Amino acid sequence: MKHPFDVHVGANLGKYRTSARMSRQQLAAKIGVDAQTIRNFETGDVPISPGLMRCIVAELNLPPAFLFSGLAEALRGAA
Repeated sequence: MKHPFDVHVGANLGKYRTSARMSRQQLAAKIGVDAQTIRNFETGDVPISPGLMRCIVAELNLPPAFLFSGLAEALRGAA
């Protein structure tokens, strides 16, 4: 079962990846995973490990906090 935390962080990842005009394949190649893994992160099917999260935000040139933007409100709504 998907956790609301993972769904929200994954949705933010997708939003910022798209804003950076980077495909799933491009991001995947840069961090050493496959495009399916990026899709699984973005849908919240698979949680993002802290190590990969660090690599992702570095490649997208984002502060890590951006992936958590709006999280408190999302979790309140999921309760």
